[in-house]
Amino acid sequence: MLPGLLATFVLAQAQPPAVPAPPAVVAPVAQPAGLPPSIDPLPGGAQAGDGGFSFDTTHNGPPWAFWGGVDYRMMWLKPAASPGVLATANGVPFGAGTTEFGRVNGIGFSVGAWLNDRHTWGVTAGGLLLEQKDTIAAVGGPGTVVRPFTDALTAGPALFLVNAPAAGVTGSLATAQGIRLSGFDVGVVNNLLTTCDCHWAADFTAGFRYLDLDEYLTVTQRSTVTGPLPFAGRPLDGVDALTVTDRFRTRNQFFGPQVGLRGEYRTGSFFASLGGKLGIGNVHQRADIDGRSDVTGVGAVAGGLLATQGSNLGRFTTNRFGVLVDVGVAAGYQFAAWGRAKVGYDFLYLNDVARPGQQVDATLNSRLIPTSRNFAGSSGLTAPVPTGRTDDFFAHGFRVGLELMY
Repeated sequence: MLPGLLATFVLAQAQPPAVPAPPAVVAPVAQPAGLPPSIDPLPGGAQAGDGGFSFDTTHNGPPWAFWGGVDYRMMWLKPAASPGVLATANGVPFGAGTTEFGRVNGIGFSVGAWLNDRHTWGVTAGGLLLEQKDTIAAVGGPGTVVRPFTDALTAGPALFLVNAPAAGVTGSLATAQGIRLSGFDVGVVNNLLTTCDCHWAADFTAGFRYLDLDEYLTVTQRSTVTGPLPFAGRPLDGVDALTVTDRFRTRNQFFGPQVGLRGEYRTGSFFASLGGKLGIGNVHQRADIDGRSDVTGVGAVAGGLLATQGSNLGRFTTNRFGVLVDVGVAAGYQFAAWGRAKVGYDFLYLNDVARPGQQVDATLNSRLIPTSRNFAGSSGLTAPVPTGRTDDFFAHGFRVGLELMY
Protein backbone atom coordinates (compact mmCIF):
# COMPACT_ATOMS: atom_id res chain seq x y z
CA MET A 1 0.00 0.00 0.00
CA LEU A 2 2.90 2.45 0.66
CA PRO A 3 4.15 2.32 -2.90
CA GLY A 4 0.68 3.19 -4.13
CA LEU A 5 0.50 6.31 -1.89
CA LEU A 6 3.92 7.47 -3.04
CA ALA A 7 2.88 7.17 -6.67
CA THR A 8 -0.24 9.22 -6.02
CA PHE A 9 1.81 11.95 -4.29
CA VAL A 10 4.30 12.18 -7.17
CA LEU A 11 1.54 12.47 -9.72
CA ALA A 12 -0.16 15.19 -7.70
CA GLN A 13 3.06 17.30 -7.65
CA ALA A 14 3.84 16.96 -11.40
CA GLN A 15 3.28 20.10 -13.59
CA PRO A 16 1.87 20.02 -17.09
CA PRO A 17 4.27 20.98 -19.90
CA ALA A 18 4.45 24.73 -20.72
CA VAL A 19 2.44 25.83 -23.75
CA PRO A 20 4.32 28.40 -25.93
CA ALA A 21 2.64 31.80 -26.28
CA PRO A 22 1.28 32.66 -29.72
CA PRO A 23 3.50 34.96 -31.74
CA ALA A 24 2.84 38.68 -31.43
CA VAL A 25 0.93 40.24 -34.27
CA VAL A 26 2.91 43.13 -35.83
CA ALA A 27 0.76 45.77 -37.45
CA PRO A 28 1.85 46.84 -40.94
CA VAL A 29 3.78 50.10 -41.17
CA ALA A 30 1.50 52.89 -42.35
CA GLN A 31 2.63 54.86 -45.41
CA PRO A 32 1.86 58.51 -46.13
CA ALA A 33 -0.97 59.06 -48.56
CA GLY A 34 0.08 59.02 -52.20
CA LEU A 35 3.42 57.21 -51.67
CA PRO A 36 4.20 53.60 -52.66
CA PRO A 37 5.19 51.06 -49.97
CA SER A 38 8.78 51.21 -48.73
CA ILE A 39 11.20 49.04 -50.70
CA ASP A 40 13.00 47.95 -47.49
CA PRO A 41 12.05 47.31 -43.84
CA LEU A 42 12.60 50.34 -41.66
CA PRO A 43 16.12 50.33 -40.19
CA GLY A 44 16.80 49.33 -36.62
CA GLY A 45 13.27 48.07 -36.03
CA ALA A 46 11.84 51.60 -36.10
CA GLN A 47 8.09 51.85 -36.51
CA ALA A 48 6.03 54.44 -38.37
CA GLY A 49 5.32 57.43 -36.19
CA ASP A 50 8.70 57.27 -34.39
CA GLY A 51 9.80 60.46 -36.17
CA GLY A 52 13.42 59.36 -35.79
CA PHE A 53 16.11 59.81 -38.41
CA SER A 54 19.73 59.03 -38.99
CA PHE A 55 22.59 60.77 -40.80
CA ASP A 56 24.44 57.52 -41.43
CA THR A 57 24.07 55.21 -44.43
CA THR A 58 21.88 52.65 -42.65
CA HIS A 59 18.65 54.52 -43.44
CA ASN A 60 16.49 54.11 -46.51
CA GLY A 61 16.22 56.90 -49.08
CA PRO A 62 13.12 57.80 -51.10
CA PRO A 63 11.05 54.79 -52.20
CA TRP A 64 11.32 55.49 -55.94
CA ALA A 65 14.33 54.26 -57.93
CA PHE A 66 14.18 56.67 -60.90
CA TRP A 67 12.85 60.17 -61.38
CA GLY A 68 12.59 62.79 -64.09
CA GLY A 69 10.83 66.08 -64.63
CA VAL A 70 10.28 68.93 -67.05
CA ASP A 71 9.43 72.56 -66.27
CA TYR A 72 8.17 75.59 -68.13
CA ARG A 73 10.31 78.61 -67.19
CA MET A 74 9.21 82.24 -67.18
CA MET A 75 12.26 84.37 -66.34
CA TRP A 76 13.56 87.91 -66.31
CA LEU A 77 17.22 88.71 -67.03
CA LYS A 78 19.39 91.58 -65.89
CA PRO A 79 18.98 94.47 -68.40
CA ALA A 80 21.61 94.85 -71.10
CA ALA A 81 24.42 97.24 -70.24
CA SER A 82 24.24 100.71 -71.75
CA PRO A 83 26.63 101.41 -74.66
CA GLY A 84 26.49 105.14 -73.92
CA VAL A 85 25.08 107.91 -76.09
CA LEU A 86 24.97 106.46 -79.59
CA ALA A 87 23.18 109.44 -81.14
CA THR A 88 21.29 112.61 -80.36
CA ALA A 89 18.03 113.53 -82.08
CA ASN A 90 17.48 117.28 -81.76
CA GLY A 91 19.64 117.14 -78.64
CA VAL A 92 17.84 114.15 -77.05
CA PRO A 93 20.21 111.24 -76.25
CA PHE A 94 19.62 107.83 -77.82
CA GLY A 95 21.12 104.59 -76.47
CA ALA A 96 22.25 105.94 -73.10
CA GLY A 97 20.00 103.72 -70.96
CA THR A 98 19.98 100.02 -70.20
CA THR A 99 17.75 97.73 -72.28
CA GLU A 100 15.04 95.56 -70.74
CA PHE A 101 14.33 92.23 -72.43
CA GLY A 102 11.05 91.58 -70.63
CA ARG A 103 9.76 88.09 -69.99
CA VAL A 104 11.85 85.26 -71.42
CA ASN A 105 10.35 81.79 -71.90
CA GLY A 106 12.21 78.51 -71.64
CA ILE A 107 12.29 74.94 -70.41
CA GLY A 108 14.13 73.06 -67.69
CA PHE A 109 14.60 69.37 -67.06
CA SER A 110 15.99 66.99 -64.46
CA VAL A 111 16.61 63.22 -64.33
CA GLY A 112 18.13 60.88 -61.80
CA ALA A 113 18.50 57.31 -60.56
CA TRP A 114 19.51 55.66 -57.30
CA LEU A 115 22.42 53.25 -57.65
CA ASN A 116 22.17 51.19 -54.45
CA ASP A 117 19.35 49.14 -52.91
CA ARG A 118 18.80 51.54 -50.01
CA HIS A 119 18.50 54.54 -52.38
CA THR A 120 21.14 56.63 -50.65
CA TRP A 121 23.59 57.08 -53.56
CA GLY A 122 22.66 58.04 -57.09
CA VAL A 123 23.35 60.15 -60.16
CA THR A 124 21.48 63.23 -61.37
CA ALA A 125 21.48 65.68 -64.27
CA GLY A 126 19.57 68.83 -65.17
CA GLY A 127 19.45 71.58 -67.74
CA LEU A 128 18.04 74.96 -68.70
CA LEU A 129 17.35 76.44 -72.13
CA LEU A 130 15.81 79.89 -72.60
CA GLU A 131 14.64 81.34 -75.88
CA GLN A 132 16.72 84.01 -77.62
CA LYS A 133 15.13 87.36 -76.87
CA ASP A 134 15.69 90.29 -79.24
CA THR A 135 14.74 93.95 -79.03
CA ILE A 136 15.03 96.78 -81.58
CA ALA A 137 15.05 100.57 -81.17
CA ALA A 138 15.46 103.29 -83.81
CA VAL A 139 15.73 107.05 -84.20
CA GLY A 140 15.49 109.23 -87.30
CA GLY A 141 14.22 112.51 -88.83
CA PRO A 142 12.67 114.90 -89.46
CA GLY A 143 15.04 116.70 -87.10
CA THR A 144 18.81 116.54 -86.97
CA VAL A 145 20.29 113.23 -85.85
CA VAL A 146 24.04 112.99 -85.25
CA ARG A 147 26.41 110.48 -83.66
CA PRO A 148 28.70 112.25 -81.18
CA PHE A 149 32.17 110.96 -80.34
CA THR A 150 35.54 112.12 -79.09
CA ASP A 151 38.19 112.40 -81.80
CA ALA A 152 41.41 110.87 -80.50
CA LEU A 153 43.45 113.12 -82.81
CA THR A 154 42.24 116.35 -81.22
CA ALA A 155 40.83 115.05 -77.91
CA GLY A 156 37.80 117.17 -78.75
CA PRO A 157 34.17 116.47 -79.66
CA ALA A 158 33.16 115.47 -83.18
CA LEU A 159 29.95 114.51 -85.01
CA PHE A 160 28.99 111.89 -87.57
CA LEU A 161 25.87 112.85 -89.53
CA VAL A 162 22.86 110.51 -89.66
CA ASN A 163 20.04 112.85 -90.66
CA ALA A 164 20.84 116.47 -91.52
CA PRO A 165 18.78 117.60 -94.57
CA ALA A 166 20.55 120.96 -94.70
CA ALA A 167 23.83 119.11 -95.27
CA GLY A 168 22.36 116.70 -97.84
CA VAL A 169 22.11 113.69 -95.50
CA THR A 170 18.86 111.88 -94.64
CA GLY A 171 18.63 108.66 -92.71
CA SER A 172 18.09 106.81 -89.42
CA LEU A 173 19.96 104.84 -86.77
CA ALA A 174 18.77 101.54 -85.27
CA THR A 175 20.03 99.24 -82.54
CA ALA A 176 19.28 95.52 -82.20
CA GLN A 177 20.12 93.62 -79.04
CA GLY A 178 19.68 89.97 -78.22
CA ILE A 179 20.35 87.54 -75.38
CA ARG A 180 20.22 83.77 -74.82
CA LEU A 181 20.90 81.79 -71.63
CA SER A 182 21.40 78.03 -71.36
CA GLY A 183 23.29 75.47 -69.29
CA PHE A 184 23.38 72.07 -67.61
CA ASP A 185 24.79 70.24 -64.60
CA VAL A 186 25.64 66.61 -63.81
CA GLY A 187 26.70 64.96 -60.58
CA VAL A 188 26.22 62.42 -57.83
CA VAL A 189 23.52 62.67 -55.17
CA ASN A 190 23.61 61.39 -51.59
CA ASN A 191 20.45 61.10 -49.55
CA LEU A 192 21.55 62.43 -46.16
CA LEU A 193 18.32 61.61 -44.37
CA THR A 194 14.79 60.39 -44.91
CA THR A 195 12.71 60.27 -41.72
CA CYS A 196 10.86 57.09 -40.88
CA ASP A 197 7.51 58.80 -41.31
CA CYS A 198 8.66 60.15 -44.72
CA HIS A 199 7.93 63.75 -43.74
CA TRP A 200 11.50 65.02 -44.12
CA ALA A 201 14.23 64.33 -46.66
CA ALA A 202 17.56 65.96 -47.53
CA ASP A 203 20.01 65.39 -50.40
CA PHE A 204 23.57 66.51 -51.03
CA THR A 205 24.87 66.83 -54.60
CA ALA A 206 28.34 67.32 -56.07
CA GLY A 207 29.33 67.52 -59.71
CA PHE A 208 30.00 69.77 -62.71
CA ARG A 209 28.15 72.93 -63.87
CA TYR A 210 28.13 74.70 -67.24
CA LEU A 211 26.39 77.99 -68.05
CA ASP A 212 26.36 79.87 -71.37
CA LEU A 213 25.37 83.55 -71.71
CA ASP A 214 25.37 84.73 -75.34
CA GLU A 215 24.55 88.38 -76.27
CA TYR A 216 24.91 90.81 -79.15
CA LEU A 217 24.51 94.50 -79.93
CA THR A 218 24.26 95.79 -83.50
CA VAL A 219 24.23 99.49 -84.40
CA THR A 220 23.14 100.16 -87.98
CA GLN A 221 23.01 103.52 -89.76
CA ARG A 222 21.28 103.90 -93.11
CA SER A 223 21.65 107.30 -94.77
CA THR A 224 21.24 108.72 -98.22
CA VAL A 225 23.90 111.29 -99.09
CA THR A 226 23.32 113.94 -101.78
CA GLY A 227 26.59 115.34 -103.05
CA PRO A 228 30.21 114.37 -102.38
CA LEU A 229 30.76 111.45 -100.00
CA PRO A 230 34.23 110.44 -98.82
CA PHE A 231 34.54 106.66 -98.92
CA ALA A 232 37.76 104.83 -98.05
CA GLY A 233 39.88 107.76 -99.17
CA ARG A 234 38.12 108.60 -102.45
CA PRO A 235 35.22 110.98 -103.10
CA LEU A 236 31.89 109.77 -104.45
CA ASP A 237 29.47 112.07 -106.26
CA GLY A 238 25.73 111.94 -106.76
CA VAL A 239 23.15 110.24 -104.53
CA ASP A 240 24.66 107.38 -102.58
CA ALA A 241 22.95 105.00 -100.12
CA LEU A 242 25.34 104.49 -97.20
CA THR A 243 25.07 101.72 -94.59
CA VAL A 244 27.40 101.74 -91.57
CA THR A 245 27.22 98.72 -89.27
CA ASP A 246 28.95 98.07 -85.94
CA ARG A 247 28.43 94.74 -84.23
CA PHE A 248 29.50 93.65 -80.73
CA ARG A 249 28.96 90.11 -79.52
CA THR A 250 29.96 88.61 -76.17
CA ARG A 251 29.84 85.06 -74.93
CA ASN A 252 30.44 84.01 -71.32
CA GLN A 253 30.93 80.31 -70.56
CA PHE A 254 31.14 79.27 -66.92
CA PHE A 255 32.37 75.78 -66.12
CA GLY A 256 33.56 74.28 -62.87
CA PRO A 257 32.76 72.07 -59.87
CA GLN A 258 29.50 72.52 -58.02
CA VAL A 259 28.01 71.41 -54.69
CA GLY A 260 24.42 71.64 -53.56
CA LEU A 261 21.97 70.88 -50.77
CA ARG A 262 18.22 70.34 -51.03
CA GLY A 263 15.63 69.70 -48.34
CA GLU A 264 12.00 68.66 -48.67
CA TYR A 265 9.03 68.44 -46.30
CA ARG A 266 5.98 66.29 -47.06
CA THR A 267 2.62 66.14 -45.36
CA GLY A 268 0.01 63.93 -46.94
CA SER A 269 0.06 64.63 -50.66
CA PHE A 270 1.55 68.12 -50.33
CA PHE A 271 5.25 68.96 -50.29
CA ALA A 272 7.61 71.95 -50.18
CA SER A 273 11.31 72.12 -50.96
CA LEU A 274 14.25 74.49 -50.68
CA GLY A 275 17.60 74.04 -52.41
CA GLY A 276 20.78 75.82 -53.34
CA LYS A 277 23.86 75.18 -55.48
CA LEU A 278 27.27 76.84 -55.44
CA GLY A 279 29.69 76.61 -58.34
CA ILE A 280 33.25 77.93 -58.35
CA GLY A 281 35.24 77.85 -61.57
CA ASN A 282 36.28 79.69 -64.70
CA VAL A 283 34.35 82.16 -66.86
CA HIS A 284 35.69 82.08 -70.40
CA GLN A 285 34.82 85.48 -71.90
CA ARG A 286 34.87 86.19 -75.62
CA ALA A 287 34.17 89.48 -77.40
CA ASP A 288 33.75 89.59 -81.20
CA ILE A 289 33.82 93.11 -82.67
CA ASP A 290 33.11 93.78 -86.33
CA GLY A 291 32.44 96.87 -88.47
CA ARG A 292 31.46 97.43 -92.08
CA SER A 293 30.72 100.37 -94.36
CA ASP A 294 28.75 99.76 -97.55
CA VAL A 295 27.81 102.10 -100.41
CA THR A 296 25.16 100.74 -102.75
CA GLY A 297 26.60 100.11 -106.19
CA VAL A 298 30.18 100.71 -105.05
CA GLY A 299 30.95 98.00 -102.50
CA ALA A 300 31.87 97.47 -98.87
CA VAL A 301 35.00 97.94 -96.79
CA ALA A 302 35.96 96.72 -93.31
CA GLY A 303 35.30 99.18 -90.54
CA GLY A 304 32.24 101.09 -89.41
CA LEU A 305 32.22 103.94 -86.91
CA LEU A 306 32.53 102.29 -83.47
CA ALA A 307 34.49 99.31 -84.83
CA THR A 308 37.34 100.13 -87.23
CA GLN A 309 40.21 98.37 -88.97
CA GLY A 310 43.51 98.65 -87.10
CA SER A 311 41.88 99.33 -83.73
CA ASN A 312 39.27 97.08 -82.14
CA LEU A 313 38.16 94.74 -84.94
CA GLY A 314 38.60 91.06 -84.13
CA ARG A 315 38.09 88.49 -81.38
CA PHE A 316 39.29 89.06 -77.82
CA THR A 317 39.26 86.38 -75.12
CA THR A 318 40.05 86.22 -71.43
CA ASN A 319 39.40 83.98 -68.42
CA ARG A 320 38.13 85.18 -65.07
CA PHE A 321 37.35 83.63 -61.70
CA GLY A 322 33.66 82.83 -61.48
CA VAL A 323 31.19 82.24 -58.65
CA LEU A 324 27.78 80.86 -59.62
CA VAL A 325 24.90 80.80 -57.11
CA ASP A 326 21.61 79.05 -57.89
CA VAL A 327 18.75 79.04 -55.33
CA GLY A 328 15.24 77.66 -55.73
CA VAL A 329 12.06 77.04 -53.75
CA ALA A 330 9.08 74.92 -54.81
CA ALA A 331 5.77 73.55 -53.58
CA GLY A 332 3.42 71.03 -55.08
CA TYR A 333 0.94 68.18 -54.89
CA GLN A 334 1.56 64.47 -55.34
CA PHE A 335 -1.47 63.23 -57.26
CA ALA A 336 -0.27 59.62 -57.58
CA ALA A 337 2.53 57.34 -56.42
CA TRP A 338 4.22 57.92 -59.79
CA GLY A 339 3.76 61.65 -60.32
CA ARG A 340 3.44 65.11 -58.82
CA ALA A 341 2.99 68.70 -60.01
CA LYS A 342 4.90 71.69 -58.67
CA VAL A 343 5.46 75.43 -58.93
CA GLY A 344 8.60 77.26 -57.89
CA TYR A 345 10.82 80.31 -57.99
CA ASP A 346 14.53 80.41 -58.92
CA PHE A 347 17.33 82.96 -58.67
CA LEU A 348 20.66 82.61 -60.47
CA TYR A 349 23.73 84.86 -60.06
CA LEU A 350 27.12 84.96 -61.80
CA ASN A 351 29.71 87.40 -60.51
CA ASP A 352 31.71 88.32 -63.65
CA VAL A 353 30.56 88.54 -67.28
CA ALA A 354 31.33 90.67 -70.34
CA ARG A 355 28.32 92.33 -71.97
CA PRO A 356 28.16 93.90 -75.47
CA GLY A 357 27.29 97.44 -74.45
CA GLN A 358 30.35 97.59 -72.22
CA GLN A 359 32.66 96.92 -75.16
CA VAL A 360 31.77 100.19 -76.92
CA ASP A 361 34.49 102.88 -76.82
CA ALA A 362 33.32 106.40 -77.72
CA THR A 363 36.85 107.70 -78.37
CA LEU A 364 37.54 107.25 -82.09
CA ASN A 365 40.41 107.97 -84.44
CA SER A 366 38.80 109.75 -87.40
CA ARG A 367 41.63 108.56 -89.68
CA LEU A 368 40.37 104.98 -89.26
CA ILE A 369 36.73 105.73 -90.17
CA PRO A 370 36.18 104.82 -93.87
CA THR A 371 33.58 107.61 -94.40
CA SER A 372 35.64 110.32 -92.74
CA ARG A 373 37.38 113.08 -94.71
CA ASN A 374 40.44 112.37 -92.53
CA PHE A 375 40.60 108.71 -93.54
CA ALA A 376 44.20 107.62 -93.97
CA GLY A 377 44.18 103.86 -93.66
CA SER A 378 45.82 102.85 -90.39
CA SER A 379 47.64 106.00 -89.32
CA GLY A 380 47.29 107.77 -86.00
CA LEU A 381 46.33 106.58 -82.55
CA THR A 382 44.76 103.19 -81.88
CA ALA A 383 41.18 104.12 -81.09
CA PRO A 384 38.65 102.81 -80.37
CA VAL A 385 40.12 100.06 -78.20
CA PRO A 386 38.70 96.85 -76.73
CA THR A 387 37.52 97.98 -73.30
CA GLY A 388 37.47 94.59 -71.55
CA ARG A 389 34.88 95.92 -69.08
CA THR A 390 32.79 93.41 -67.14
CA ASP A 391 29.78 93.31 -64.84
CA ASP A 392 27.78 90.80 -62.80
CA PHE A 393 24.66 89.04 -64.09
CA PHE A 394 21.47 87.61 -62.63
CA ALA A 395 18.31 85.85 -63.80
CA HIS A 396 15.19 85.02 -61.85
CA GLY A 397 11.69 83.75 -62.44
CA PHE A 398 9.00 81.13 -61.99
CA ARG A 399 8.64 77.52 -63.06
CA VAL A 400 5.69 75.17 -63.41
CA GLY A 401 6.44 71.51 -63.92
CA LEU A 402 5.66 67.83 -63.67
CA GLU A 403 7.85 65.21 -61.99
CA LEU A 404 7.54 61.45 -62.53
CA MET A 405 8.91 58.72 -60.25
CA TYR A 406 9.20 54.97 -60.54
